[in-house]
Amino acid sequence: MSSYLLDYGFEQSSADSSLFTYFSSTGMLYFLLYVDDIVVTGSSNELLDKFVGQLNAEFCLTDLGEFYRCLVGALQYLSFTRPNIMYVVNQASQSMHTPTAAHMIAAKHILRYLAGSPTSGLHLFGYSSPTITAYSDSDWAGCPTTRRSTTRFCVFLASSFISWSSKKQPTVARSSSEAEYRALASTAAEVTGFQYLLRFLRIHLATTPVALCVNISETYLAHNPVLHSRTKHIAIDYYFMREKVVNGDLVV
Repeated sequence: MSSYLLDYGFEQSSADSSLFTYFSSTGMLYFLLYVDDIVVTGSSNELLDKFVGQLNAEFCLTDLGEFYRCLVGALQYLSFTRPNIMYVVNQASQSMHTPTAAHMIAAKHILRYLAGSPTSGLHLFGYSSPTITAYSDSDWAGCPTTRRSTTRFCVFLASSFISWSSKKQPTVARSSSEAEYRALASTAAEVTGFQYLLRFLRIHLATTPVALCVNISETYLAHNPVLHSRTKHIAIDYYFMREKVVNGDLVV
């Protein structure tokens, strides 16, 4: 499939190997491939129909248009902007191959809930010159069992909330500064991925992305590109010294 798409004129994204894009004077196509599932869309119905026809002639495609599968598939995409239905949609999607009347009733319950709250959820807006702003935070040894810290971040494209995470860190941090710095590193990786993806989609950012944090030691570490191990202790010592000076416990 990848070889066929590349020969057709598609480009494969380096940020997401399952994403292919096609640009021409008549329009653009976006093609997502996951194992044997395909999602394709475009800016022109004529261009889209022509491509799908050629793709169907080359491969044996099946349009999963059965009503329950179509409904749950639509709910899965809706959960991107309605994260409060993610759990129930996940439960509904586990019976895609053998749905029963009970599963259909459960899916209708989700629809009734959505009908009663049409304005809830995340709102995405279009901007001619978008920017990326990220916010990073972490606790320190918040888990009473493993003493691991939790990384939390959120990413905005202009004023649209597009990505978020709250995940326990893989190892134990020895200080709050270390926990915060790991959270900032995860945030920077997420922002970098979005930069590659937007560049591949030919969307140009108006300004350099900004990552915001709340820890002074973390800020010092981020601004110093060398000797991080030594700088970490200096930053931590400076932080605690500053606190002692403020509290009047240290005379300099």
